[in-house]
This record gives sequence, C-alpha cells and structure tokens, in this order.
Amino acid sequence: MDRNLREYRRSGKVAYLDPIRAFLVEAKPEETVRQAFLQRLLLENRVPESAIAVEYPLSRSGSASRLRADIVIMGVNGPLMVIECKEPGTRLHDGVLVQARTYADKLDCPYIALTNGADVDAYQRDAGSWRRLAQLPSFAELHSGRGLRYEEPRSRVFRPFTIEQLEDFNHLARHEDQLDENWGYRVLGQDTPEHLWTPIYRLYTALFHQPDTRASLPWKRDGFRVEEYLGLHFTEYGNYSGGKFPGLYSSFRVVDVGGDDQIFKVGFFACAHTENDPTFGNRKGTSGIHVAIDDFDKGPHMSLELALDACLKPHAAGLDILHDGKITVGRLGAAKRGLLLGYVAEHAPHLIRGRNVALGSVRDGGILTFADISELVFNLLHFAEIRDRFRADYKERRG
Repeated sequence: MDRNLREYRRSGKVAYLDPIRAFLVEAKPEETVRQAFLQRLLLENRVPESAIAVEYPLSRSGSASRLRADIVIMGVNGPLMVIECKEPGTRLHDGVLVQARTYADKLDCPYIALTNGADVDAYQRDAGSWRRLAQLPSFAELHSGRGLRYEEPRSRVFRPFTIEQLEDFNHLARHEDQLDENWGYRVLGQDTPEHLWTPIYRLYTALFHQPDTRASLPWKRDGFRVEEYLGLHFTEYGNYSGGKFPGLYSSFRVVDVGGDDQIFKVGFFACAHTENDPTFGNRKGTSGIHVAIDDFDKGPHMSLELALDACLKPHAAGLDILHDGKITVGRLGAAKRGLLLGYVAEHAPHLIRGRNVALGSVRDGGILTFADISELVFNLLHFAEIRDRFRADYKERRG
C-alpha cells in the first residue's frame, strides 16, 4: 500500500476513500495506483480537488463514446490533462500511450500522463505530435503561457447569508432562481409556505457553514459514530421512484454499528409540484433535507427525504424537527409506522418522542452556524442509517 493511502473497511473488504468523489472504493490493484496518484496530484503537484475529475466520461466532449478517462485535470477552459492508470507491473508501452492519446484527442486535451504506480510518463501536444516531458508538470505549469487563472467552480463556493438576506423574501426568491438557472436545483418547494422560508434557509446556511464543522467531531451515540467531515460536493442522487436530486451536499464519513465505514451526504432540495404526472401523480412541491448513502461500488441511494413542510414544528423558542415514522421499502411499498418507530426505539431510544422521531431543535432568530445544528445533522445521519437497517430486516422477513 502507498504510504499516503489510508485503509478503510467495508463489507469485509479493504477500501480507500476517493478524495474527489468522496466515496469508498474497493482496494483493487489498479484502484490502488489511481488513488495513490490522486494523492500525488493533491499533495505534490498542488492540484485543487475541484480541478480533478475521476472516471470522466468522454461523452462530455460531444463524443458518442461511452468510455471514461481514469483521471482528468480540468482547467479554466476545459480538460488540461488525461491520466491513464494501469495495474502495478504493467509496462507503459505504445498501446497505453495510444489509449491515452485517443482520450486526449476526443477531449481536446494538451497533456497526457501514464502511470503504473512505479513509473510515470508525461507528454505534451506539440504541433500535432506528442512530446515526452522530463517530469509531470505542476498545476501552475499546466497553465503557464496561457495567461489563465484557475478559480473554484461557483457550485462549490458557499457564502453564508446575512440576517437581512434571510428575512428578505425577495432575496431568497432571487437566490432560488439563480440556483435553478446555474445548477438545476432549488431549496424551496413551490408550495412551501412563506413563513417557513427563513427557517429553512437558516438551516441551509448552517449546514454549509464549514469553518466550525470539523470542531463538532467525532460524535458517537448508540454505537453509531460520525468520524470525519469531507467537505462540500456538487453531485446528484436519485430515489427509488426515479426522482433526481443534483446539488450541493455536505459529506461525512461514519462508522456504523457493524463497524463498517460509510459515506453519508446531506443536502437541501425542493420536491417538484406535479399534477397527473405518469410517474409521480399529484404531488405538492415541498422543501426537504435529504440524506444519501454511497453503496460501495453499487451506486448511491437516497435513504431519507425529510419533508420540512410537515416536519418543522414552530414553538415559542424556535423549531422542533419531528419525523412521523413513515417509510417505504422498495417494491414492498409502505411499512407500518409503528414498525419503524419500534425499531428506532430499540436501536436509538433517545430519538423517540411520543409517536414521532425527534431529530433536533433549533433556537429562533439570528444566524445559525453548524455548531447550532450539529446534533440535528448527526441525528439525521443516524436515523438514515437506522432506516437502511430497518429496510434490510424488513425485506428479509418478507422474503
């Protein structure tokens, strides 16, 4: 194992944490080379995380190809370098070079690199041919001579709201339109009442307010541990009914009650208003907090979609966030509320309040930071993990 690679455990297998996609990957030989090279790019070549893409589809360049490049370094105007990773011991022969050149040609990319872990060959496009370089160029060298300055993508840049902005419905509406225009998602549902707009955006600001997030960790309760904050990621998850939720997520590494490492992501998303839709039928446009869980080489899934319109319960001092215990289990449909509530009472009794799951409370007024909502966020992650365990047990009982 490369000294920069930390090992994790998932489903009895050794795994690595991919720093770019923020999920766990099985430690296979070629993946070991790729993950070690990612660490080299980040630590030695000073490439920003946001400028690296893993499993980059060639179709983004307009190609009909379904192939994906192992690693692509992005610049201001598009791909700068294609990197092809091979298993240890694989010779970096002409066939590997041709493969990388093919990818680079389709992406109109000026640099390529080949690696098998021990060796690295780098090339630059020069007057229609490829010239071998003495060493792998740094991120700054990739931009040199082009007069370009790399900036973080706007999708990753989060600016906390002021109290005046939080209380200005016109400002929130404009921000909603900007999110929709630039990134294809909204925080506020079409039917969410205006009196909930400010409370929802106070929570939204607090979740993505990064400076104090790591200070709240680690957190442990009933055998469930939130170990590590992995930052903000712009990505997409879907649910069983076919809904898609692209947007900004806060990512966390947790250790579940079975001792497995898992990656959880939390974000705010609006559910679309639909009428007589062939898939979703008649549905109100509500606002929600969603918790997604990566499935370790099987694709991610949405574990919890918390409808804030129904779950936010205002009182004199602030808000309670309560869940009524409703749950669907794939093709088996809805399970009885009492079954999930009983399961939660058995595995995390502190979450039960009467006939509801009490996820947290927040004070009224002013700006909230992550420290103010950390208990709520960690309870959301814990509840999502319990719901996954419940679904698995329910399916097993039903055969």
